[in-house]
Amino acid sequence: AAAQQQPTPAAVSMAKEIIDLKGSMGIFPSIIAGVVQQARDTFLQANLTLEKPLNETAAQLRTELATRVNDVRELFAKLYAQRFSEQELKEIVTFLKS
Repeated sequence: AAAQQQPTPAAVSMAKEIIDLKGSMGIFPSIIAGVVQQARDTFLQANLTLEKPLNETAAQLRTELATRVNDVRELFAKLYAQRFSEQELKEIVTFLKS
């Protein structure tokens, strides 16, 4: 497969603006919390004596994973910027702001 060209900083910046205008990242904190809680509950059912360490680990994971939301935003922005031209990104931003 041919290597994709790296998007320009301007394209990535516009893509981030699109993500922010759409509020696309707002769902990630609740997804993270839900996945961590579900894993905690599953392990707790297997061994009730692990409640305290599981609670501590779940709290730590929620904190650590929440800091990764910006990494996901950066990845999404690069994907948008690779897929759309700068002109298309500009038009999308203009549309979302209207």
